[in-house]
Amino acid sequence: MKKIAVALIVILGGCSKQEEENKCISYIQAHVVKVEGNKTGVINQEMELSVYFGCFNGCGSFEKTESTLIGDTTFVKVIAVYSGCICTQDAPIRTGIFKYKSSKKGTHYLKFIKTGGSYLSDTLYIQ
Repeated sequence: MKKIAVALIVILGGCSKQEEENKCISYIQAHVVKVEGNKTGVINQEMELSVYFGCFNGCGSFEKTESTLIGDTTFVKVIAVYSGCICTQDAPIRTGIFKYKSSKKGTHYLKFIKTGGSYLSDTLYIQ
């Protein structure tokens, strides 16, 4: 009986620790401040652009980008992940990579979503 009680305590203790860790993770759309990289690419070859974005505190880092094509413009969101319950109170600028690939030659427009409904626009040329 003691072994069962000890096992339950260990299992429940592990679950509450895992639940506690999950409470300190959040995903938030980040404010893009700058985009750098080669603006000329080749059809069907992936391009990489460095995307700089602001975080609210030291726990923020790059998680992913999400993009949506509307007409001839690709709208790009940067998602930051905040991991940790105790964070430094600085507001760092972090960097992530946005990968772009197109099967169509010509001019391609990118709009990186900032806060407040505004955009940071960029143009790529695919040959």
